[in-house]
Parts: sequence; structure tokens; C-alpha cells
Amino acid sequence: PNSIAPTAASPYVVNNKMKILLILIFSSSIYGYSQTAQIREMKFRPNPEYYNTKDFTVIYPIVITKNKMDDKKINAIIRDEIVQPFTEKKNLKQDLAELIKDGLTDLSYQISYNKNGILSINITGQESGGHHLISTETYFNFDLMTGNNLSIADIFQEAKLESFISKVSQDKIDFI
Repeated sequence: PNSIAPTAASPYVVNNKMKILLILIFSSSIYGYSQTAQIREMKFRPNPEYYNTKDFTVIYPIVITKNKMDDKKINAIIRDEIVQPFTEKKNLKQDLAELIKDGLTDLSYQISYNKNGILSINITGQESGGHHLISTETYFNFDLMTGNNLSIADIFQEAKLESFISKVSQDKIDFI
């Protein structure tokens, strides 16, 4: 029998290596494109001194992805912006309890986009400041493959960014 065993330089081996490489590239791009996040909630009741209700009105989101390192990064960014500036940096549950004791009455979130490897989340808070209420609204856009907080420059091509900003500015002027 005349059988030829494939060698490292034979087309058979090269073609198999190419197939494997293409499968790896294709599967990793699909993984990133299909990545979405899940949200776990920490729920608390407000301090009855400021808002007397039996409902959970402080609902803090914990982002969960397929990558624990990205989860840590994303949740640290949210915590640093929403909780840390106002607390002594204990654990998250203690920090939120401290904020509630000091007058945080409402905290909620809304997911506006969660597909194609991007998570957009808006977190709204309300605090009783004695005779007045203080409201905050913070927007985050995360790349779920890296855990990075995205800026507008990360989403738009530089050439189109100026046009987008101009359009948004004009829409605001027209609204007023």
C-alpha cells in the first residue's frame, strides 16, 4: 500500500491548523458578541425616620457576567461612584446601611441596553436632606468583555463623534 503520512509541511496538516484557528477566532468573537450580564439585587428598607414604609426602596444592583474578574471590576466602578464617596469603605452591606441611616431613602436601577457585549445601566438615588430631597442619577456603559467603563469616544468613531455631539446639543436646544 502506498500511503503517505502527513508531515508538518503537508497541506493536510496546514489545513487542519487553519480550521482550528478559524474555529477559535469565530467562537471567541461569537462569545463576545453574545455576552450579556445578569443582575443580582441587594434590597433594603429605608430608615423610618426619613421614610416610613415596609417596602424595599433601596435596591442596589450587583452585575454578574461570565467572567468573575470583569464582575469585580464593573462592581468596583459602580461602588466607587455610588457608595464610596459617602462612606468609610467598609463592606458593601455596611456602607449601604450607613447611607440609609444617614437618609438614603430610594435607590433603583434601570438597564437600558444589555446585549452585544455592552451593558448600559442607570442608577437613581434619593436622599432626605432634612427639609429637602437630593436626587442623583448616574449612567454607566460597560464593555462586558473587559469590564471597562465605556466613554462616548469608545463607542463612536472620532469623525462621527463631533456630528453626534452637535446633534444632541441641537436636540437639547430645540427641547428648551
